[in-house]
Amino acid sequence: MVILKYTNFGIDIINGMGARFDNLKFLVPVGLSFYTFSTIGYVTDVYRKKIEPEKDIFSFSAYISFFPHLLAGPIPAATKHLRQFTYPRIFSVSNVEPAIRKIIWGLFKKMVIADNISISVDYCFARADSLNSLSLYLGIVLFSFQIYADFSAYSDIARGVAKFFSIDLFQNFKSPFFSRNPGEFWRRWHISLTRWLTDYLYKPMGGRSLGYGGFIVVILFIFLFSGLWHGSSINFVLWGLLNGIYYVVYLLFKQIKHYDEPPDKNRWLPSFATLGKVMLTFHLITFSRILFKAESLGKAKLYWNSMINNHSLNWPPSFLYAHIHWCLLLVLMEWMQRFRQHPLDVSNNKWIRYFLYAIIFLIVILYHKKLSLQEYYYFRF
Repeated sequence: MVILKYTNFGIDIINGMGARFDNLKFLVPVGLSFYTFSTIGYVTDVYRKKIEPEKDIFSFSAYISFFPHLLAGPIPAATKHLRQFTYPRIFSVSNVEPAIRKIIWGLFKKMVIADNISISVDYCFARADSLNSLSLYLGIVLFSFQIYADFSAYSDIARGVAKFFSIDLFQNFKSPFFSRNPGEFWRRWHISLTRWLTDYLYKPMGGRSLGYGGFIVVILFIFLFSGLWHGSSINFVLWGLLNGIYYVVYLLFKQIKHYDEPPDKNRWLPSFATLGKVMLTFHLITFSRILFKAESLGKAKLYWNSMINNHSLNWPPSFLYAHIHWCLLLVLMEWMQRFRQHPLDVSNNKWIRYFLYAIIFLIVILYHKKLSLQEYYYFRF
């Protein structure tokens, strides 16, 4: 994986020092990162004697290459998922509704939210030198919604398809926009990757046992590693480092708190304190995504400088916020259902739930646009 994904990154660094090497062309296998992480996890768990070596090559191969999670996760853990492929699997009618619920919600997030607002996001990043601050701010906020709706949609659909096969995959996202500090955000975002990094990098490197200084170094290394995993460019390295710095700053001010539950259990609306923490965390993560989205470091600098300096009073073009109501609906649904397993699990009455599924599916049919359909954003990683 290192050779296939990072050779050209190394060549670019060397060329930046004055050399003149041509980039190599590789045919990268589909799902390479997920194959690699799954097999590393399996070998490590066998070595730690958490599981017995799997003797059935077909069960092991099915675990590694199970198609729903292959392209963008969740990353399966051998301790939890491998055994599911060794048991006889019988189709169960009880799995149908949970599967459909996840798939429909995933289709809504992908086709109605992510694909529609992607046009506005691309417009803002392509014209960063000419748009004003408000338009560029809206563009990066919409990108946060795009990448969340896109990535979590794939995970929902993957979990729904797997459920038809009586396979339970990790819940990969738990309302990350309601996080009150960066530590909580990364426990709610791409949870399977966070668990992998914790189990197979953070703990073996010593974690908190290294003392305060060593712990900070480990944290920064983990975030740098995560940045490189996402892409072989300086943008992703800096994106990972910036998020690591966020974590360390919160840590130094003793604001990294491990919340066991979503915020404000007994309130319809968030308290001012919660809202302040949530909005600060959201904006810190969102601004770091300028590095994530921009094609180069130069374009990231241009976007940031334009957002800071272009203070014209022109209102953003109307199409930039034409679909923002879907983003607000997503936030509202997740807030109202933050203590349930799924946003569409709204009632004990099955007919009410079926009616809601039908409404969401109708929205998908009516409001998706063929011209805006995009591949899943995380396929590139």
